[in-house]
Formats: sequence, C-alpha cells, structure tokens
Amino acid sequence: AEMRFPGEALLEFEIIPLDDERTELRQMTRYVPRGLSGLVYWYLLYPFHEIVFRSMLKGIAGAVNKPILMRPKRLLFSN
Repeated sequence: AEMRFPGEALLEFEIIPLDDERTELRQMTRYVPRGLSGLVYWYLLYPFHEIVFRSMLKGIAGAVNKPILMRPKRLLFSN
C-alpha cells in the first residue's frame, strides 16, 4: 500500500520448510521514524499495528487451512 507517514516502513514475509508436516511463516515489520512526528506516529499507532499484524497472520493460516502452532514473537532491534 502506498501510504504517507513520517518514516520508512518495510513488511517482509519468509517461508521456511521445517519438515514434511510443518512450515514456519515469518512476518517481519520494520519502521524507522523520521523526526518527532515519526516517533509520535509510532507510539500512537503501535497497539493498532499489533492487532492488524496478528490478524493478518491468523488470516493467512485460515486461508491455507492450517493451525497456528506457536504464538507470534516480538523482537525489538535498536542500534
């Protein structure tokens, strides 16, 4: 989606075969805020993004008719 917001965002998916029965789907989102408005945007909308991305994973699992075996993990990176 083309959106205008104060920063740079990236959404990536990675599919990793584990064995004949299981596949791991990794969804990674990154956001680099630009200035004070970028930080405000991030902290105000973070709870909503959490809901949207978890719902997205549930939707993908439902579309392929597979259960979710593990809860999503949140990783935080900083420099």
